[in-house]
Amino acid sequence: MMHDGPIAGIAAYGDFIATAGYDNKLILWNQATRKAIARGTHDHLVNSCSFSHDGRWLVSASSDYSARIWSLPDMRLHAVLNDHQDDVDMAVFSPDDQWIATCALDRKVRVFNLQGQCVQIFSGHTGNVLALAWSADNKYIVSTSVDGTIRTWDRGSGLDTQKTDLKVRTDSLEIDSDGVIYAGDDLGRIAIIRGGGHSIHTSSQGRYQKSSFQQ
Repeated sequence: MMHDGPIAGIAAYGDFIATAGYDNKLILWNQATRKAIARGTHDHLVNSCSFSHDGRWLVSASSDYSARIWSLPDMRLHAVLNDHQDDVDMAVFSPDDQWIATCALDRKVRVFNLQGQCVQIFSGHTGNVLALAWSADNKYIVSTSVDGTIRTWDRGSGLDTQKTDLKVRTDSLEIDSDGVIYAGDDLGRIAIIRGGGHSIHTSSQGRYQKSSFQQ
């Protein structure tokens, strides 16, 4: 059992490693033995994968317009999240493992329950949505897009409560325990977003330096 094409995503939890491939395969590995344990499949490219925080589940995002939840370690298909209208780039569990947020090329962010039902849709991006992350308290989701913006979505109101316009595509981000957002863009810069403003850091001789700050 192995991949027959590029590996697009990788995730780790305890003794497990999961890999998402452009061969439509999702493979679960034992990191100690380096042997494949089980496999799941999609109908198109698998773009990313992520473990739940309790290690019970694995979720995968695919260009077949779906995300899928798999039980561990048997990789039995538990639910299909198929409400998107285009390639799904990322799917991640909420910190309490009760919800899954997905983003896709249909410019939407969606939230699903563990049974695969779509319970919330966030609209506002004008370009493909490439990455997302949950806040530590489950109260909001942050997303990045080809449109150059980073948006914060409030779970309670369903509204876009903050928009940061970096004017360049960003396709990676993380939120730390204090709620500070870190995002990487296509120019090799890191944006740090806190409160009502953001600073841009650029690489210079192997070190990142602040180049600007905007409110």
